[in-house]
Amino acid sequence: MNEIRIEKFSLELDNGKLFFKSFCPKNILFPIPIICIHGLTGNLLSFERVARFLAERGHKVYTYDLRGRGGSSKEEIPYSAESHSLDLKKALQKFSENKFQIIGHSLGAWIGLYFAKDFPWLVNKLVLIDGAGITDLQNKWTNLQMVRASLERIGKSFTSPEDYLKHAKESKLVEQWTKDLENLLSYELVKRGNSWYCNIPEFVAESELQSLGGSITNRGLLRQIFFHFSKWLSIIKKNKNLPYQDILAETLIMRALKPTLKGTKPLVSDKSLTTMLRKIPFSKSISIPDKNHYGILLDSCPTRDIELAKFLENELFF
Repeated sequence: MNEIRIEKFSLELDNGKLFFKSFCPKNILFPIPIICIHGLTGNLLSFERVARFLAERGHKVYTYDLRGRGGSSKEEIPYSAESHSLDLKKALQKFSENKFQIIGHSLGAWIGLYFAKDFPWLVNKLVLIDGAGITDLQNKWTNLQMVRASLERIGKSFTSPEDYLKHAKESKLVEQWTKDLENLLSYELVKRGNSWYCNIPEFVAESELQSLGGSITNRGLLRQIFFHFSKWLSIIKKNKNLPYQDILAETLIMRALKPTLKGTKPLVSDKSLTTMLRKIPFSKSISIPDKNHYGILLDSCPTRDIELAKFLENELFF
């Protein structure tokens, strides 16, 4: 087995910092490093399974906390896929490498999409895991309910870390409780006074949801529609015309088919997948029937691992 050296470090940007974790194998067999981008309620531990698997195969892998999470800055500023993409670009300017393979999950897939569009010279290959698809209004509503369920812990106080983890275990979103998931959730815990809290500020999640045309609450969503209708409509139109045709990197689209909540459909629908494959010039897809939106990244999943390795390591993929 390839020995892995793990390091953590911060990179200062002009308006904050990003906190990284690197997985460096003793024998690097593939020269282009991998950057993993987590989703809205994740952190740098979201890709722990994937990062260790790829590092053992000889890839150098980086995971990091998006701004607003973990060890990264948490300024009260607008948050969106585009702002996170620009953060990443500023951070990668400090790396010795000048080309990367990008893997994004959920919101991270949106960030990866915009990163590949705006900075194509930095991207060798792109993986979009269960995200960055065009969604009609009806499915957008059901998907919003799923996201809101994942946000239930934000802003709440808990009497102890055990109380916090108990709340998480009872979530409708959790199919497999693993040590990796427990570590991920524990990492985001902070103590204030005698109570424990998730360290993701509510304004971060709200800003990101608004950038996608949603809100944490129905009241917030109605406020957007009635008081900022033109802006809300422009966001909806923008998200129905994503820049797929501008993606020059070879792209693997990976989606989960198992419903995350009862009555929900796959986050990336058949219609959306067809559109992505038609418009992204060099793209292929894999659907995983036995995993939901979170399990496709957090659970043990041999199909995911095999397909990632084939895509990232095969220079003649297409």
